[in-house]
Amino acid sequence: MAYLESPEATAESGSLSEQTTALLNSLLATHSKGLDTTIYADVGVLETINSSVRNGIIGLLQPDAGMPRARNIKALGVREPAAESGHGGGLPDGSHVLFLVGSVSWPQSVWPEIARVLTRTAYSACTLCVSTPEEIWGDIAAVFPPSAENMLQPLNKPNVLASLQDLLGQGQQTSDGGQPIVFDDTPVAIHTAPLLAAMPLAESVFLLPDTRCIFPILSTSSKQPEDNMLGFLQGKDWRPKHNSGDVRNDNSRQQVEQLSLNIMSLLRGLNAHGNFYSLGDTARRVARRCAGISKNIDSNSPRGTLEDAVVMLVDRTADMVSPVHHGRHILDQIYRALPANSDVGEPGSDRIVEAQGSIQPGLIAGNSLLSLLRQCQSDKADVGDSQASLDLWETLLMQSKAVALQVLRSSLATELAIISNNPEEATAPVRGRVTTEQLQTMVDAYNAQPQSPDHSGALADVVQAVINMEKVGLEDHWKEIEGAEKTLKLVIGSIKDTLADTSVVGGMHSSSMDDDALNEEMSAAWDQVLAAIPPLTASMLEHITSNKPWANQDVADGQIAEYLWQHTPAPGMILMAASLLAPAKSGIPSGQRPLVEQRLAADYSSVSNALGQKQAFTDSARQWAQHVADYADLVAASEGQRSSLTQWRELASMTPGPDGAYAGLLERIVRDVLSGRRCVDLEHAEQGAATAAANLLKGLGRRFLTGDGPSAGVSQQNAGEAAAGSRMVVVFVVGGVTYEEAARVVAVARQLGGVRSVLIGGTTTSSARDCARLSS
Repeated sequence: MAYLESPEATAESGSLSEQTTALLNSLLATHSKGLDTTIYADVGVLETINSSVRNGIIGLLQPDAGMPRARNIKALGVREPAAESGHGGGLPDGSHVLFLVGSVSWPQSVWPEIARVLTRTAYSACTLCVSTPEEIWGDIAAVFPPSAENMLQPLNKPNVLASLQDLLGQGQQTSDGGQPIVFDDTPVAIHTAPLLAAMPLAESVFLLPDTRCIFPILSTSSKQPEDNMLGFLQGKDWRPKHNSGDVRNDNSRQQVEQLSLNIMSLLRGLNAHGNFYSLGDTARRVARRCAGISKNIDSNSPRGTLEDAVVMLVDRTADMVSPVHHGRHILDQIYRALPANSDVGEPGSDRIVEAQGSIQPGLIAGNSLLSLLRQCQSDKADVGDSQASLDLWETLLMQSKAVALQVLRSSLATELAIISNNPEEATAPVRGRVTTEQLQTMVDAYNAQPQSPDHSGALADVVQAVINMEKVGLEDHWKEIEGAEKTLKLVIGSIKDTLADTSVVGGMHSSSMDDDALNEEMSAAWDQVLAAIPPLTASMLEHITSNKPWANQDVADGQIAEYLWQHTPAPGMILMAASLLAPAKSGIPSGQRPLVEQRLAADYSSVSNALGQKQAFTDSARQWAQHVADYADLVAASEGQRSSLTQWRELASMTPGPDGAYAGLLERIVRDVLSGRRCVDLEHAEQGAATAAANLLKGLGRRFLTGDGPSAGVSQQNAGEAAAGSRMVVVFVVGGVTYEEAARVVAVARQLGGVRSVLIGGTTTSSARDCARLSS
């Protein structure tokens, strides 16, 4: 009968390095049974041993108070000369072989090497230790199907044990040595445990051994002074490369799967159940996938004694250059254009820019909302006459949400004071939180002033639009729109997965697809977008007919358009879709544009019909639909030029400060999430592309508009509340983390989370020398 060791949780106390040392000592003591042991480890585990085990690799070889030691340690996948392998020159292998595997792709990448080792040498016993728990082996096999014929299927412990036993017997039969030692029990064992690479300079910092090659790598052993983390991120090589024979895309499905499986292995090894939180982009895809895997595991095997852990994922290549949650459309330019306004120093001031760090004035023309508006109005080549440009900005402002409102109120109040004829208001900076009522009073007073060449009616109109949007935000209908947009975000994420071969490099579209195939994919994507947009509900139409200003009078065309912008989801969702899909293909596909306009015109007609004016606005409906589609093309054109937008985002996030570039940004993100910001976990959010499309076509996406809200199974607990009731907070940074950042994040998480332990990890780390350069 095969000796099978059950998975065990790591120790509750002690540092990560102590836990890893204890694990390897236990493996040697339990499985060697007095035999000399040769350890074969993959590259990731060798790094773990060097950084985590006391005295590194030498510590496993040197005698230590009667503890069993390894005879020698070798790297899996490194082919040795015949004279040095097993027999002959060098130190021969021991009778017991211990395989340490940290890669989640081990059935495909490592198993052939294990088979090669076992069949070329006669061993008496064999132990396999992998970092991935058996619960996720099915997910692993789906992504990394076994490539060797000598592995039994399906992938589970009994079959792996049988395969190891067969390979061990083949090696004994082909050996020309003496008779092997035979135990009473079958000399094959499997152990599953997390193999964390704890960093010696910060015991709460770890590496996942199988992620270094996936995402951008921070330099750790450079000979060039400028080749540190800052130099790396400022360079041109940190974006995904598409070279012949080496296609690497950090948004590819397989790499997201690989990282997700690593994180789930970590959590199961720590005997924890994760509640996943993320800000966006790659990290959100990983968090969604982890949540899906976790849900699948829990459905097949009860959580039992698993303890809750808050898992926060941050994508360095995305979230770190835009630390606030945003819709990834042109409103980002408004956020970045707002003045730093150093005079506003009160804690109650609602300023996103204070959370983002200093903003360089030269990143885009002008450093305030007013100058940005004026630039837009003068740029006739892009947006037409000044009135059209003002309409564009009013429209975009109308699509922003509460965060934008808080920022714009203070900024616009300052701008109104500056251009006001009142010298006291012009010299006194606006401080603290500006309420909607105060802003309305300022607008009314400004509009009451005598007309002059300096009178900016455009600014007053924009401020009034923001005030109107604030009023809309207080109504229940806004929640319905937000729910529909959340559904669309899931759909767009799935669509982008299917377009993984598509990229934008240097502002130019490049793809392995031909134009016809890409157009077909984009048309299918827009089909899903249109299917996701819900129709106007009865409550919306009832709200229209009960609107007092419209009672007993003819409704102007502009009033219907304004209502559609403010109260219905279609315009905002179409703009969002145009923005999110723009990197793959600019604008609405020509074949889909009539369908988009038809969908928009249908809402216009529904509103006019509800008001009893069934035929009055047929032409107006068509014109309004064309108007919205034109805006969507403008947004897509702006987002499609990712190179320029990305450049100023990256520069803005790396503005040198007194504590060095990047200092504190990761800390601010963690503080923002754990301090109670509404960041709902993603346990029930995972959907594949086909599932999302099918569910939406069945009307699942419309459940947000029924008034019942999300399903009861979706947790509404924010990260701060979850951390307060969890024993652990895990922060994982896609793209790497420095020791300096790790220390700050651990301090913040312990301060806000009130938890017993905090771990922070990444795909790689930066050296202490690089950290010193960052603060120099």
